[in-house]
Amino acid sequence: MKQTDIFRDAVLKKISQGKEYLRFGGVTFIIDNRKYHIKVKTGQLKKYPFNINPTVLEADFEVYVCGNDNLYYLIPITLIKEMHTDPSAMPDHRYSGYTVIDVHPGKNIIKYGTGGKFINIGKYRNITA
Repeated sequence: MKQTDIFRDAVLKKISQGKEYLRFGGVTFIIDNRKYHIKVKTGQLKKYPFNINPTVLEADFEVYVCGNDNLYYLIPITLIKEMHTDPSAMPDHRYSGYTVIDVHPGKNIIKYGTGGKFINIGKYRNITA
């Protein structure tokens, strides 16, 4: 099993608080009839880059795992959609229609827009469903 899969499984167990979860496809899982899309970036970085794509937007929550299973953010998809549709959102130059964000755990923020636009995500850090 890859390290990212080990971290994803550990975070799913924390979020679900022991409840059953089912794989919905790829890295999307269902807990209590809600979809959780979970992305994992390993390493000790100051910022963790992610993109917002159609699969993300189909979930109820986006989960960003940063470094290991001890640091993650459980973010409602409404907030993800706000960043994605913001006129200042940074486009992903590799994939048309996608946008990119950077999670900065040291500051508990996501930078998502040109000019350094950001939101505070501290209240979503290491929470459960």
